[in-house]
Amino acid sequence: MQKQNLTQASRELFRRAADERFASLDDLWRHCQDFKERSTDRWHSPAEILTAPMSSRLDLKLGGDGESYRLNDWSFSQLCKLAGVSKDTVNKVSADTAGRVLAETLPQEAAKVGSC
Repeated sequence: MQKQNLTQASRELFRRAADERFASLDDLWRHCQDFKERSTDRWHSPAEILTAPMSSRLDLKLGGDGESYRLNDWSFSQLCKLAGVSKDTVNKVSADTAGRVLAETLPQEAAKVGSC
């Protein structure tokens, strides 16, 4: 069992890109602190969330600012939860189809849904 864990850990380490490898725990900590300082919280109404298929991945456009944002695993999970769809299911379809699924299942503002 221990050999299997070491083999799995080795594979995980070496499948990482160079920017995801760190020489020490201190280097990793500094990287996380830098990332935290540069990060920005963004909140938009679900009606302002637009999906943007980009090749084999799905990006978001928020509030019509024209800028695309890449999803990480956490943000993708949150988006699927907000839309009420299974993350596992959305992961099995193409980026175009995933974009349509999310666009059709994300909540819309009541004023826009009921207006004529």
